[in-house]
Amino acid sequence: RVRLAVSVSCRRPDGAPLTLCYGAAQLTDEASGGELLDAADHALMKAKAARAALSSEQSAERSVSERFAR
Repeated sequence: RVRLAVSVSCRRPDGAPLTLCYGAAQLTDEASGGELLDAADHALMKAKAARAALSSEQSAERSVSERFAR
């Protein structure tokens, strides 16, 4: 919900919607603070990779659609 609220109400200087990407991790009794940050960083990188893959897929679909629209 936060990601949607930000993209609808916040803009970058170029006018494009502001997007958020985050990594979540849970601290366990056995984990150190550093391990928590490592886990959150890993989750963030995974989320960014998934977002990049989705963006590439959407761009490819648009390119195909544009070619067939001509």
